[in-house]
Amino acid sequence: MKAAIFTEGGGKKGYGHVTRCLALYHAFRERGADAEIILDGDAAAAGLLSGARHRLLNWRRKGPETLAALRGAGIAVVDSYLAPLSFFPFAAKKARVLVCLDDTNRLPYPPGIVVNGAVAAASLPYRRAPGLSYLLGAAYAPLRREFWNCKRPAVRRTIGRVLITLGGADGSGLAEKIAAFIKSEFKVHVTAFGARRRSAAAVKREMLRSDVCITACGQTTYELAVCGVPFIGVGFAKNQRLNIKGWTGRRAMKFAGWKDDKNLFGNIKKLLSGLSRGERAALAKRARETADGGGALRIAEAVLAAYGAPPVFTLRKAAARDSRKIFNLSNSPEVRANSISTGEIEWATHRRWFAAKLKQPGSFFLVAEIDGAFAAQLRYDVTEGEALASVSISGLFRGRGLAAPLLAAGNRKLFAAFPSARRINAFIRPDNKVSIKAFERAGYKFEKRVSMNEVRLGKYAAKR
Repeated sequence: MKAAIFTEGGGKKGYGHVTRCLALYHAFRERGADAEIILDGDAAAAGLLSGARHRLLNWRRKGPETLAALRGAGIAVVDSYLAPLSFFPFAAKKARVLVCLDDTNRLPYPPGIVVNGAVAAASLPYRRAPGLSYLLGAAYAPLRREFWNCKRPAVRRTIGRVLITLGGADGSGLAEKIAAFIKSEFKVHVTAFGARRRSAAAVKREMLRSDVCITACGQTTYELAVCGVPFIGVGFAKNQRLNIKGWTGRRAMKFAGWKDDKNLFGNIKKLLSGLSRGERAALAKRARETADGGGALRIAEAVLAAYGAPPVFTLRKAAARDSRKIFNLSNSPEVRANSISTGEIEWATHRRWFAAKLKQPGSFFLVAEIDGAFAAQLRYDVTEGEALASVSISGLFRGRGLAAPLLAAGNRKLFAAFPSARRINAFIRPDNKVSIKAFERAGYKFEKRVSMNEVRLGKYAAKR
């Protein structure tokens, strides 16, 4: 499947849309989907997309080239302050899932998914309508992949390095002016990022070296939060008001004022002077508790789930450390209701059974994980060339189409591990339509009705 990502950037538009769309591009690719960014922007904005599949196009005209970009796209993502309302149903007609990135509750969007990764996004009065769903808050802040994982060094005793980054909209050279002022007032090393764009790796490296950052109140605040760098905000545009409200409300940012505030420099001096080691540590801690860097991947997962694509998983052999998780899953009401024996399992009984299964030669016990989280258990018991399959999906991942690809992958592993096994059997209650469909999609075929422990079941089989 393909995700077509429409955005704008460069010049007075800034680069925030471009960087977060690049984050979504990599998140979709990470989750197994194809992606392309369609950018209405200049060469500087396009330079940020080096290595990513993209094209430059004034896509809001809705001409033949825009239609070509949408062709074959099951997912259309639109991140724009300029796109007219008419563009969204146009894109939705061509794609199966429409995703709208929105910072200000700008338009009455058609059915689809609206994403606002601002820290105070939930405070906006978004309308509720059939077919509309929302991903709101800093948990969905889409950060570039370099910021998906950051390990912050310990907070230093004194401020030795100050970073100033005011984004691509800093056409007046305010960053350099603030840098000169700080150097005249404090004995610190100052690095100023002006309007010229730098790679994410370079930005991250400088952030991690810095003790404090003076920043515009846009996308960069979330990158600083993930890196654990305390920051002083400067307001640049109306669309940053929500970030200012959210960060200051959580006491995770000091706000110096707006870019044209006549007291801005004095406010910065006062705030810098008052930042003790303890206060810097507290600011960084509160910011990191708010944004963790995983927003782009969460968005991709939610969109792909809406599309109907299963999440990407890994399969490994079960280990002793999995016992409690499998016990909790096995005792969940949904699993018990569809089991041959529906009674609750005692912990002591499970513990003995699980320990024996791990040692049993004919037992092939697998665990599925998604992003390190326990997602499912898949068990095969092999006897005389035949295997019996059993699968249970964690509630967090149930209903997302995981069972069929999980069974298919497990079957391949089973046949590879047991060359003598010729077939895999499964026994399913006739009223468990979801399981029947999943097994059939994984290559199982119905054979006959049987009775086990006075329970009527359907027997299904997959052959080598």
